[in-house]
Amino acid sequence: MRSLLVLAGLAALVLPAGASAATRTKDISPYKTFTFQYTASRPDAPTGFNYRVALDLPADGSQPPVIQQLRLSFAKSTGVDLGAVPACTADNETISAQGPVACPIKGRIASGTAGVWTGPAPPLALTMNVFASGKRSIVVTLDSDGNVLSVLRGTLKRTTLTVPVPSITVGAGTAALARVHLRINGGSSKRPTFTTPSTCPRGGWPVTYAPLFAALGRVTLVDVTKCRD
Repeated sequence: MRSLLVLAGLAALVLPAGASAATRTKDISPYKTFTFQYTASRPDAPTGFNYRVALDLPADGSQPPVIQQLRLSFAKSTGVDLGAVPACTADNETISAQGPVACPIKGRIASGTAGVWTGPAPPLALTMNVFASGKRSIVVTLDSDGNVLSVLRGTLKRTTLTVPVPSITVGAGTAALARVHLRINGGSSKRPTFTTPSTCPRGGWPVTYAPLFAALGRVTLVDVTKCRD
């Protein structure tokens, strides 16, 4: 009993009241892959992110879980300045007609690939680009060789980004975002789009990814970047 009290006392000394060390989620189902890491490790520094996620698709090719909303929360005090880059002011119709080139190249804050489940065959391979569309908003394009298949829009509130994902029927099923691999950056050293938190807390910087699935509800995953002063 005495040893438990000693441990509790040590924990109280190490952590401020109400605080806890950030930990990475161990059970990441329905995903088989999830990483979301800051590219910088020192506080108050320009940073990007490496984001990779992939669903654990059913082996029989049946319908996987369908995302209705993406929600991403950066670590507390992460700096997000979407006004650091030119805004994409094109509407969805213009982007669909002209492709990602309808948005300023210097306004692109992320690029990478995505895979969309449309049936038993391998996921449809697409290019994904993310542009700032205002100080608190983004526009996401999914295209194949410049031909845009979908345009998504998201809003930023403090350090949380929310992106609704519309349902698309394919045959007898519903298209599902099966995988995403994004390199997030943007801005300049003088005015970066993203800045690491101002302090390096015990445990590191957590990023919370909380997609809302049609059948599963909200799933919450956490990845943690180790930092150093």
